[in-house]
Amino acid sequence: MIKAFIILQKKIYISDKYMTVYLGNSALLECQAQGLPIPNISWVLPDRSVVRAISNREQKVMLFTNGTLQVKNTNYLDKGIYKCIASNAAGADMLSVRLQIAALPPTIQEQLWENQTISDGQSAFMHCTAKGAPGPVVRWVSFTGAQMKVFGNGTLTITSVTEKDEGDYLCVARNKIGDDYVLLKVNVMMKAAKIDHKSLSDHEVSYGGELKVDCVASGLPNPEITQAQRTALRLFVQKYTSSFGITFY
Repeated sequence: MIKAFIILQKKIYISDKYMTVYLGNSALLECQAQGLPIPNISWVLPDRSVVRAISNREQKVMLFTNGTLQVKNTNYLDKGIYKCIASNAAGADMLSVRLQIAALPPTIQEQLWENQTISDGQSAFMHCTAKGAPGPVVRWVSFTGAQMKVFGNGTLTITSVTEKDEGDYLCVARNKIGDDYVLLKVNVMMKAAKIDHKSLSDHEVSYGGELKVDCVASGLPNPEITQAQRTALRLFVQKYTSSFGITFY
C-alpha cells in the first residue's frame, strides 16, 4: 500500500509552520503531494469550510492546479489554521499551517514640525517619506492655495515661489491601520530693493561730452527700474547738465 504524503517547500513555510503576511496583501499557501494514484489536494479553512475545486474565476480564496491556495486582500478574519489534505485510494495525509496577519501604522520619517525658508522665485522641495504595512499613501494639504506637484516618493515641489505661497503645508500618510502627519511651514524670503550708491558716484566729463549714469539695485525679488524711474533720473540729470550741453543716455 502506498500512502500519500505532503512535502512543504521550506522557502515558503518556516520550521514551525507559521506564515505571516501584511494586512491587505495576498497569502500563498503552497502544498505539494506525492503518491500513487496521484493524490487530490483540498484545503480546510479556519472557518471549517472546505475548498476542493480548482478555481476557474477570480475570487477571494482560490485553489490552483499545483495545490497552492491563495487568499487575496487578507484581513484579520483570514488568520488561523489552514489544513492541506492530500488523499487517494491508498489513504490521506494532512499538514497544517497557521496564517498570521501583521500590520504597522504609518510613520513619517521627517520631523514633526519643520520650517523651510525659500528665496522668492526659487523652487521649493518638501520631502515626506513614510513607512508602514500596508504601505501608506502620502498626500499633501495646502492652506495657501499654491499650485503643487507631488512625486511618487511623497516629495512636494512648488516652482517659482512667491509671497502667496508662504504658509503651512500638511503631509498626511495613511493606511488601513491609521495615519501620521507632519506640518511644514514655508517662509518666503523677501528683501527690499536697494540702489547701490557706488554706481551713482560723481562723474567728470568734458564740455560737450557724453555722460553715462549706471543704476545698480539689489533685492529679493530682483528689482526692476521702471520707465518712470528712468524718466525721473533723466530729468534730474538734465536739470543739472543742460547748461553745459551734456548729452544724457
